[in-house]
Amino acid sequence: MPDERCTEYALSVIAEDYQNLFFLTIGYNRPHSPQYVPKKYFDLYDLNTLMLSPSLVNDIDDCDRQ
Repeated sequence: MPDERCTEYALSVIAEDYQNLFFLTIGYNRPHSPQYVPKKYFDLYDLNTLMLSPSLVNDIDDCDRQ
């Protein structure tokens, strides 16, 4: 189920009138939308000094195929 649908479902569950306590969790597999970072967070760092972590090329064999 796409993240947006999971979130919409969770919000609908939370909005219901429950008489008993409950626990609800959502596990997002991917970066979730909106996929942007507000400027105030970029301004915290000098982007010219940041280094990316090493990554493997085409490392997708063990990723979820949703």
